[in-house]
Order: sequence, then C-alpha cells, then structure tokens
Amino acid sequence: MHTIEEIEKISKAAIDSWFEKMGGPKGIERHVHGLLNRRIEEIVSVMIGLSKRNFGGGWEIDHCNGRMSEVSNWIKTRASVAIEDFFKDVSSANFPKVSDDLLEEFQKNFDRELRHELDKKLRASIEERANQIVEKCLNPNASETQEK
Repeated sequence: MHTIEEIEKISKAAIDSWFEKMGGPKGIERHVHGLLNRRIEEIVSVMIGLSKRNFGGGWEIDHCNGRMSEVSNWIKTRASVAIEDFFKDVSSANFPKVSDDLLEEFQKNFDRELRHELDKKLRASIEERANQIVEKCLNPNASETQEK
C-alpha cells in the first residue's frame, strides 16, 4: 500500500515523463494544433450551431432542447423581416377563414414558446440568485464591507 506522498511522487514522475515524451511545451502545442486541424470542420460547425446527424453522416441545425445557434438566429432574423414585409402589404380581407384546428395548433405553439421563454427567464434568475448565494458563502465578509 502506498502513502499519499508516494502516489503524488509517482504521479508527478509520470507527468514529467509524459511531458518530456511530448517534446515539452512546443511538442504539446504541435499536438494541440494537429488535433484542432483534424477536427476543424467539426469545431466550426458546432460553433455556428450545426450537429452531425446520427444516421447518414450529414449536418443539421442543432436545436435540441430549444438551443438557438448562430444559424438558427440568422434564419429567425431573416424570416421575421420577410414576414413583417409580407404583412405590411396584405389586407386582412384577403385572408381565408382560419380553421379551428389551425387556431388550436397556433395556440399550442404559442403556449409552448411562452413556456420556453418563461423557463429561460426563470433559469437566468435562478442562476443569478445562485451566484449571489455562492459569492456570499465564499466571501461572507464581502457583503459586510459593501454595506458599510
């Protein structure tokens, strides 16, 4: 059985050995660059909001769990402008009668979007409050100093 000090010594030796085998800082830098170069398509695609399809290997817009990516934000912005422009020139008299099924579907979509936005706002408020609590726990004297 090894003591903690012995395990730390063995671990440090292993890290030092690995560091030397990698070629020191320059070797690690080369390795990271190689990794980034091999994965550049995936990295950029994920950054702009695309994800690999499970089947077929193609790319799709990542909107899982209501995420808004750069791509979906771009599409949403363009669609909003196009819809506004369309409705500026349209008289309500030109609209056909809207079916009850369509109105019900619209209400469901509205409710879903409203819940999604409420959840986002609630999560943001909770995160802000949690950060305040953590800060107060970690720095209990900070609030006393601020109050003075």
